[in-house]
Amino acid sequence: REDELPELDRQIAEIAEALQQMEADALKMAQPLEADRLFHLRVAEATNNVALVHVVMGLWEERGGPLFTKLHHHFDNPKSWSAAIREHTAVLDAIRGHDPDQARVSMHQHMDQASKRFSKSWDGR
Repeated sequence: REDELPELDRQIAEIAEALQQMEADALKMAQPLEADRLFHLRVAEATNNVALVHVVMGLWEERGGPLFTKLHHHFDNPKSWSAAIREHTAVLDAIRGHDPDQARVSMHQHMDQASKRFSKSWDGR
């Protein structure tokens, strides 16, 4: 619907802002974890699915828990952040292109790759 377009434009801009912050943090060799969380949250919010927003928030709360905080160095490194940024860019490009099928595929690929990075990092220690 045409009246939803300004809202969608705002949501896309917020997703892009989060991705830009991730890129800036990664360039500064900082952990872009907060920008990563915000990216995923903004994507969930753009679906207008409150249940999905709550699931994403819950998953990020777990990632911020004491176990992950102690072990984050096993999973987060410049190479993994660079890959995540490329994957996020594919998601954003699909959303900007108003292609929900490609956005879904890109997000699934990102989550699969993130899981593989997590598993590989864990298994390699």
